[in-house]
Amino acid sequence: MWVIKSLALSLCLTILLEFLFAFLWRIDKRYFRLVVAVNLLTNPIVVGCHILTRLYFPFALTYVTIVLELLAIVTEGIIYKMRSDMKLPMLFAVCANVFSYSVGVILGYFISYSQVFKFTSF
Repeated sequence: MWVIKSLALSLCLTILLEFLFAFLWRIDKRYFRLVVAVNLLTNPIVVGCHILTRLYFPFALTYVTIVLELLAIVTEGIIYKMRSDMKLPMLFAVCANVFSYSVGVILGYFISYSQVFKFTSF
């Protein structure tokens, strides 16, 4: 059950953050659905593989994470290029993914810290 919750939380957070990033990047509003669709395609695969790697191959987690994120960026960039007239679609894919990944790591740190604090406080 925790896997489904993790996948859902990651997907929702990623869509929210990349939607926000698309707004700040001033992407034409007609492409907001494309941003959502692209993340519906890539995020569950990346997060699912990340979870499996963390469980069964934790020694390779850093390398697998880098490869997964690069594959997601390339996939998203290609889709943006093919399905939109967005300027610099690959750069948008790189920046949007770096933004959402970074915010996710920071939030993950604080969530983990708060959970540890909650269980260890008197």
